[in-house]
Amino acid sequence: MNFLFITDLTALEKESGPRGYRKVLMESGRMGRRIYLAAQGLGCCGVGALYDREARSLMGLDPETALFYLISTGPVKRSF
Repeated sequence: MNFLFITDLTALEKESGPRGYRKVLMESGRMGRRIYLAAQGLGCCGVGALYDREARSLMGLDPETALFYLISTGPVKRSF
């Protein structure tokens, strides 16, 4: 299962000003910790390093919207 953290940057700027981006990153960290805790017994990996332009194109997002974090969870393939 993939959890995608997406926000409308224009609306965020209007609502929270220049500190909005930091606020959204902190909130995504809180939600991410909850996902990690809920995924006990499963694999869980957060990805924060993304190519913005490529992610926008792949997902068909408009220029004001950004994917800034994702977490993938699921069973881990064991090979031993």
